[in-house]
Amino acid sequence: MPPCPEQLWMCSHHLRREGSDPRLVVVGDTHGQLQDVLHILEENGPPSEEVAYLFNGDIVDRGRHAVEIWMLIIAYKLAFPRSVFVLRGNHENDQMIARPFKMGGGFSEECLSKYNHAVLAAFQRMFKRLPLFAVVAREIFVVHGGLFRSPGVTLQSLRELPEGDWQRNYPNPLKKDEIDRGQAWTRNEEILFDALWADPHLGSGSKRRLPRKKLQIKLPCPLAFGLRRPFTVPLQRKNVGNAPAQQTFDIADIGEGLRIEAMSQERCETERLKEMAKLYLDGFGGKRFCLCCRNTEVETVSGVRSAYTRFPESKLKACGVAVDASGKELGLIQLGFHDTPGDWEIPSCCVCMNATVKADECHVERIVVGAAARGKGLGTKLLNWAEDRARERGCKTMFLEVVSGNPAKKLYEKHGYVTATSNFGRCMMCPLTFCVLGHVYADTMRKPLS
Repeated sequence: MPPCPEQLWMCSHHLRREGSDPRLVVVGDTHGQLQDVLHILEENGPPSEEVAYLFNGDIVDRGRHAVEIWMLIIAYKLAFPRSVFVLRGNHENDQMIARPFKMGGGFSEECLSKYNHAVLAAFQRMFKRLPLFAVVAREIFVVHGGLFRSPGVTLQSLRELPEGDWQRNYPNPLKKDEIDRGQAWTRNEEILFDALWADPHLGSGSKRRLPRKKLQIKLPCPLAFGLRRPFTVPLQRKNVGNAPAQQTFDIADIGEGLRIEAMSQERCETERLKEMAKLYLDGFGGKRFCLCCRNTEVETVSGVRSAYTRFPESKLKACGVAVDASGKELGLIQLGFHDTPGDWEIPSCCVCMNATVKADECHVERIVVGAAARGKGLGTKLLNWAEDRARERGCKTMFLEVVSGNPAKKLYEKHGYVTATSNFGRCMMCPLTFCVLGHVYADTMRKPLS
């Protein structure tokens, strides 16, 4: 009979003899995004004798499919017990999952919408049994949060932490009466808090991150956790993207948990599409194709809904939507390729030759950053996302149009775009404006992709 879920993760496996271990894939912060997990499995292969997975915490909250992700992980764990491992993240605890989605939680709500309280209680018991650390090939120390403010922490001391400490809830392990008495954290509690919550930073040593009492620690650090040699890489989920280990990115200024996700049919069928339409109204998309007068909110919402509900999947995947931890839309970027429908706001009769997308080109039809997120680097992140999608399709050039006098032109120039040709065809769409201004209303900018 297979073990119950909370017993699955407690054993330590020494894999096969040296030189024959499977390839290890480390996955962090899936946060209920089932499509991301399926894509990762498709790209790297499912768990097997040849491929092992280490999920580095934060599987739950924010997204609405964490239950399905857990069912998938548990099923693979039962089938390949030596090829699936899971560490605990700061969201795998009672305090975090009890929060609503809009506050970065939501797992309790999700679980109870699908199953009963007994299933939720089983998940809670399992979360408390998840290990907090992993060591790969005696060289890589894996932890969800970060390193420790307390000196002299070794692997042996970590292994000897009492179960009563590491199975307690964080961020605050103290009970209410202990807090009321002013009781301080123990050294063990500080170590465990930092393991789940600490962030990396680019300075030296450690510092507190305000307004929250989170710790920030510089990476990389030489760590001699009682081994024969220091660890080569302290691996954390906070190390974002494809950057080297010593580089970190702080996105707290636009909401921790920011992600850019492709537009989906599911979003088109919900009220979230209305929120996306408001972004159009707030930016370039809130103007008619001739750029001379604004649409009303009703017109914009109607236009967005009409366009995106009929777009094929290829067009939806070419739209990146930036959302914060609660799922609120902060910005978006819409791309056009030679084999996708054109810009829905511009009638085909008004599309000039310069706006025709060739097979090796990608057209940035629009990029919008909501007022609350402007000036905080989101536009650059959206452009990076767009260029990654263009490279995946083998494109060699990006191009876009920018209205004359738009401050965003400086961002595009900083990002490597240069003014190519004056779009005379577009100025003829509104010749009166050309006569008044003395120059074209919109310039075309291009960027070669390496």
